Amino acid sequence: MVLRRTAHWTADVLVRATALVLTLVAVACGSGPTAPTTLTPTLTLAVAYRSDLVIVAGSTLQLSAVVTMSDGTQANVTAEASWQSSATTIAKVSPTGLVTAADGGTVTISATYQGLSASIAQVVAPRPLTIAAPCLSLKAGTNGFPACFVVVTAGTNPASTGVHVYADLRAFGLGAMVELSSCHCGGYDMDLHIPPSMAPGVVPIPISAIDSQGRTATGTAYLTILPG
Repeated sequence: MVLRRTAHWTADVLVRATALVLTLVAVACGSGPTAPTTLTPTLTLAVAYRSDLVIVAGSTLQLSAVVTMSDGTQANVTAEASWQSSATTIAKVSPTGLVTAADGGTVTISATYQGLSASIAQVVAPRPLTIAAPCLSLKAGTNGFPACFVVVTAGTNPASTGVHVYADLRAFGLGAMVELSSCHCGGYDMDLHIPPSMAPGVVPIPISAIDSQGRTATGTAYLTILPG
């Protein structure tokens, strides 16, 4: 009798122990892993090698497209993004984010990447005036009509009007701000009499220009004086 009771008690303990173990395992399996945190991406445009917001027509500007996750990690997607300009007459943008300014004004450059988008407004300064002034080679005591021919490339947006060109002709016994007359061929004539006493060599002639929009330019013409 004692043995049978002992065996019954032992079996009862084993059943309870087994149930406890199974319960613990079930709870452990039912807890599951923690759900992963969802990261939110954002797209931003960054400007490389730019000191201010204004670039001059004819220059370039490199943009970068960067995806930033909500945990702070970043990825450069400049080459993978799609680029677009709102006004290609003002500035164009290449598939790699290189902006080439063409004319004065304001343009919006945008990039899209996998459903994300970002844009930046870029101000382009008007194209400035430029000066070119080829000259003849003259002997002392002779005349040059013209001695130099000055070409001023007008600015754009708005187009230059009322352009005035001046030359510093003190080396030839004239004034420091002699206005040059325009000709029908699109330039400005610099008519000179070369003094007989002028020594051979190259004479630099400072030139300046200004238009009605207030844009200015400076340059230098180089007149060669030959031995008499």
